[in-house]
Amino acid sequence: IKLPWTYLIFPFTNSGFFELIFNVIALYWFGTLVTDFIGGKRMLFIYLAGVFYAAIFYYLIFGIAEIFAKSIGLPKFLFGNSAGIYALIFATIALLPDYQIRIFTLNIKLKYIGLFLILLSFRFPAVGILNLGSAIFGYLHIKFLKKGWDIAEPLEFMISKKSKIRKPQTEPVNYTKATVGDIKSSVQHSDNFLPNQEEVDIILDKISSKGYENLTKEEKQRLYLYSQTND
Repeated sequence: IKLPWTYLIFPFTNSGFFELIFNVIALYWFGTLVTDFIGGKRMLFIYLAGVFYAAIFYYLIFGIAEIFAKSIGLPKFLFGNSAGIYALIFATIALLPDYQIRIFTLNIKLKYIGLFLILLSFRFPAVGILNLGSAIFGYLHIKFLKKGWDIAEPLEFMISKKSKIRKPQTEPVNYTKATVGDIKSSVQHSDNFLPNQEEVDIILDKISSKGYENLTKEEKQRLYLYSQTND
């Protein structure tokens, strides 16, 4: 390895100014959503681990391709910031599959926007493969994490101690869906009690159908409390 420090700066490199602006905006939007649900440390971990797994996926794909076509050459430069962003985008899609983003007068589901961006990145095949690898990681990581299986565990010691998206609750809180789609509680709870998975799932459903901005102050506080237990 001639330039070992490149592995440290790779996750923070951009191909140009406009890509930097896009990645900063995307990091704010999707990083905030992921942080609200699973905490800031976990969000940072998904970003960094997404870049790492994207690089593995990239070399694996090109390694297989070179077996059948020896003329394939790797590009001289690759930039890793976008890969981390795609990991966060698809982690958000796994959390909120029906979440909508308003673009001018249209409400478009995030999963369609994510797929469009992935296809668009294949204008440059090397970049597309890198982003696809991180997107697969971000999506599967959340899906498996919900079931208690952390596929990124080999890297987790680099950021934080082992944590799960599901944690033991100090006291159960029973919630049921109201007919109008709002949240009703059959048990009064103290703000000090940790929200359970059922409560968080109901809040996620409301975000998917009505948007984060339509959460009540109490719901946002409960979601924030849940995210802190995962930090």
